[in-house]
Amino acid sequence: MNLPNWITFFRMILVPAFIACLVYWQAGYAFCQTLALVVFGVACFTDALDGFIARRTKQQTRLGTMIDPLADKLLLVAAYLSLTLMEQLPLAAKIPPWLTLIVVSRDILLLTGAVVVFALQNRFDPRTNFLGKVTTVSQMCLVVGLLAGCGVFLKNILMAATTCFTLASGASYMRAGTRMLSNGGKA
Repeated sequence: MNLPNWITFFRMILVPAFIACLVYWQAGYAFCQTLALVVFGVACFTDALDGFIARRTKQQTRLGTMIDPLADKLLLVAAYLSLTLMEQLPLAAKIPPWLTLIVVSRDILLLTGAVVVFALQNRFDPRTNFLGKVTTVSQMCLVVGLLAGCGVFLKNILMAATTCFTLASGASYMRAGTRMLSNGGKA
């Protein structure tokens, strides 16, 4: 296993650490808000770092192309569910349930589509498009903003951007998947 894959696995390990920070913040340990921000920030940085190293050193692997999006989904779904469902967190750090439903539903839709394509064509192609990458960045920026204590105005802008990008990328991936199925596997 190469360095980029180890970095991706490290990002997966940061997910329970991030949730633990939120749990302790919720329990009244204020410093855990900063710790949660640092852990989440490191996880976001490793998302960029593993891909950069893999491309730069030509260490892209099939394993890496499968676990990198999985690590992103684990991190973001955990963050969105936690920041929605943890009742004792400050209201300013909360994500409304409707937005978490959009984010999680899109990810379930993408996973379901990948399973259908694999079942029908015996192939798995986890490539992301530009809109998907922008969506991931916007989702991460919202979490960072909330953990950093951004104001209501910035929170609303980040939520609007995240909503628009998440819906647009979900539609984009659905169109690509439909084309792939109707063209016999060619996107």
